[in-house]
Amino acid sequence: SRRQRQMCIRDRAGTAKPLVEKIRNRIHETGWEELTSSLNALECLAACYDGQQETIIEWLENDAPDENGDIYMMDMFAWLVKVRCYLQTGKHMAAYVLVRQLITLLEQGKRPMDLCECHMLLAIIYQKAGDTGRMCEELETALALAKRYRYIPVSYTHLRAHETSL
Repeated sequence: SRRQRQMCIRDRAGTAKPLVEKIRNRIHETGWEELTSSLNALECLAACYDGQQETIIEWLENDAPDENGDIYMMDMFAWLVKVRCYLQTGKHMAAYVLVRQLITLLEQGKRPMDLCECHMLLAIIYQKAGDTGRMCEELETALALAKRYRYIPVSYTHLRAHETSL
């Protein structure tokens, strides 16, 4: 039921915390500090699911990658989380500008799975702007990529996760 799904989605941050700490300790032990950005983004994504606006805003202000600098493919997860955070905090134009930058890079870098996710996020942005036509175009683009690269289960999961946003 819908209520059971909502209960499962709640407290993602609390559930993720022990795993994140274990990974953070492992990163520290191995010296792979460049992975910290993605780990911080994972914590923030859990906060998004929990609706923890203060945590999201804090991550955006202090830990999120800065689009005024270089965008590295290794940080793509953090960039995608940043788009979600912009959406969560009502910064739709910032989400639009960033996702467009990411699409350009991902097309050049031949990263179809991340590209598929960007088109789905762009569809959400258009939906929030009330542009149903462009929303449908972006969903069609995302689903065409998903079909071509056999990501249909991933696409379905993303659509289900974002159905409450739509």
